[in-house]
Amino acid sequence: MRDDYDLVLCQEIDVDHSVIVPLHFLNHMGVPVVVVNINAYVSPLPSAQRCHELGRSLGKAVEALAGDRRVAVVASGSFSQEVGGPRVDAGRAWSVPRPDWAGRIAELLTRGDIESLLAESTPGMLRDAGTVAGEVLSWITMIGAAGPAGANLSPHLDHRSGEAFAFGTWEER
Repeated sequence: MRDDYDLVLCQEIDVDHSVIVPLHFLNHMGVPVVVVNINAYVSPLPSAQRCHELGRSLGKAVEALAGDRRVAVVASGSFSQEVGGPRVDAGRAWSVPRPDWAGRIAELLTRGDIESLLAESTPGMLRDAGTVAGEVLSWITMIGAAGPAGANLSPHLDHRSGEAFAFGTWEER
C-alpha cells in the first residue's frame, strides 16, 4: 500500500492452467504459496513498467519478512499466443501469431535487457501478439521481484523458435 498499489484479496477465483500447473508442482514441495494474478486479458492491461514496479514492491516485501527464508518467485504465461481468437489455425485450439515477438522476448530476457523489454511491451504490441500475449506481464512482474538476480536469464532460458513461450530459471545463492 505504501508503494501505491491497492491489491485485492480474493478467497474464490477460477484460474486456468497458467496457475494450476505451477501450483501442482509447488504443492508437492509442501511450501506456502501466494498467488499474484496480473490482468493479462481484459483491456486496459496494466503497463509493463507498472508491472515491473509492482514486482519490485513485492520483492521489497519478501526481503522484509522476518527470519531466514528461501523464496521462489514463479511466473507463467505465453509471449505470443492466440486462444479463441480470429487468428487460431484451422483445426487447433491456439496459434502463435507473432513467433518473431516471442523470439524477441526470449532474446531480451537472455541478454538481461529489461529496459527494452519494458519499452517494447506496449499495449498495441501485446494485442498484436495474440489474445493471451499479455501473460508476459507476469514474467515482467517476476523480474521486478527478483531484483538484480532477475536481470539476466542466460543461460537458463529455454525458448524454441516458433513457440509462444519459454521456460527459464534464476538461481541466487
